[in-house]
Amino acid sequence: MSHFAPFLRMYATYTAQFEECVKTLAYWCRKEERFQQLVREFEATPECRHLAISHYMLEPVQRIPRYKMLLEDYLKRLPDDAEDRRDSEKALKVISEAATHANQRMKELEAFQKLMAVQERLTESVDLVVPGRMLLKEGMLNKCSRRGLDRRIFFLFNDCLMQCSVVAGSFKLKHKQALMGMRVDIPTVTDIPNAFSIISTQQKSFMVSASSSEERDEWFQVLSAAIKEQSRKLHSLKRQSSQILDTVEEVGAQAPVWLPDSSATMCMECGRQFTALRRRHHCRGCGRILCGDCSRNKAFLKFMKREDRVCDLCYFKLKGLWPLHVMEKKGDPRDAAAQKAQGVRDIKAHTEGAQKIGYLYCRKGGKGGWVRQWLQLKDLALYFFKAHEDVKACDSKPLPGYNVGEASKNEARDREWVIKVFHSTLKSDLLFLSAESEEDYLSWMDSLSKATRGEK
Repeated sequence: MSHFAPFLRMYATYTAQFEECVKTLAYWCRKEERFQQLVREFEATPECRHLAISHYMLEPVQRIPRYKMLLEDYLKRLPDDAEDRRDSEKALKVISEAATHANQRMKELEAFQKLMAVQERLTESVDLVVPGRMLLKEGMLNKCSRRGLDRRIFFLFNDCLMQCSVVAGSFKLKHKQALMGMRVDIPTVTDIPNAFSIISTQQKSFMVSASSSEERDEWFQVLSAAIKEQSRKLHSLKRQSSQILDTVEEVGAQAPVWLPDSSATMCMECGRQFTALRRRHHCRGCGRILCGDCSRNKAFLKFMKREDRVCDLCYFKLKGLWPLHVMEKKGDPRDAAAQKAQGVRDIKAHTEGAQKIGYLYCRKGGKGGWVRQWLQLKDLALYFFKAHEDVKACDSKPLPGYNVGEASKNEARDREWVIKVFHSTLKSDLLFLSAESEEDYLSWMDSLSKATRGEK
């Protein structure tokens, strides 16, 4: 056996060329329909035992590890004074070296097969199999678009991120972008649970939502590690990438994450309400939601390499006029009158120094239904917003003099974790707040109780 063991190293050549052989077979199966038909007919024969040709091509690669296991078992049963023990140990050493190399190749082949499995299910002609590429993670996530959540399957490779929609068991490519110039971030304020942002300095930025906080954290860690490793490998671009990350605040240097349409019910610049005639527009520079009057201008954006629609604030920054020029929008007098009548307060939905912010279900008085609103507790007052990116409150309520307690079962109306805010003398002045979890309920109860006592 020791005399023949060195010849097993020839398998290394076969193993090294295995990937190219499989690629060649797959290429001609795609290109020549007749050849693909012959391959499928052969695989369906009893002699082939209904296994794919690639399965038999893999057999020689697996042969060396099997020889190693056979010799190890043989030596366990062989007496120490056996005549061929020395040769067997020598053969095992040689085969072990070949097996170590083969095992490494096997890991690479497994990664290659994963790439091939994904590529075969793609409806588009996309060549995923490139030297050095490995599939790190895959899974279903919700991509946040301006109109809602789209269910997508994401594939994270060591050099790029690909997202696809699933159609009848196949993958339809939606977007593929390089990891270079990418970073991930967990937003502090959003109404989308378990969300994180994928921000690119070169291509598209967007927000995705996982099914749980654990899944979000796992994706965040794997993505961050892959981006860091890719930046480390590309030495020639390392200095450039660090400069990009140091200047992420520069307008137009990276693609912004567009806020979903549901994030704001009014223009984030002038505060006018959106209607059927006053439509929403997204600034290509910062991703905010604005009306047409506040996003009339166009400016050159580095990440797009062309001019596109931007808000007034981004326009002045890109033109070098900020902060010398500040545009003050008067707005429509009728809007101002309507807002004043509704008790609108000039305070943003999330401001610095707020004691508590978040979405709650609200019901005012003893009648009426539950309405989901964004609430902000600041300076002993409770402010109500229709959405978490609104720049003006639709209502407010000073809390000193009020009482806070747990709502009764009848008052809760089949909802859990309901807080009752009431006045000792004004019996009709009632406010019910329903949290979405016990943790939020206890946190809001504590913050509101302090505010009613005049404590911050």
